[in-house]
Amino acid sequence: MLLIYNRHLSSDEVQTILQSHSESSSLRDISRISGRADGTVVSLIRDTSQKSQMIHNAEVKQVKIKNIIQDNGIGMILLPIPQFFDS
Repeated sequence: MLLIYNRHLSSDEVQTILQSHSESSSLRDISRISGRADGTVVSLIRDTSQKSQMIHNAEVKQVKIKNIIQDNGIGMILLPIPQFFDS
């Protein structure tokens, strides 16, 4: 799925910027590494973050809740545990 569109950045530049951001590089470092202005880097990271949050929210809405229990007045949600291995 293509998250970034209508930008004057190559796929490699986008990957470099997002990878550097995920490695907790500073804005100054990311701008220096990518050769792009601070505003471009911030805009890309902000837009990517918003689109990722939208995708996450859509996927969370599809989770089916098995049952809800009450424990000491705090609602607890039990979610089905995915089976990764055959029992």
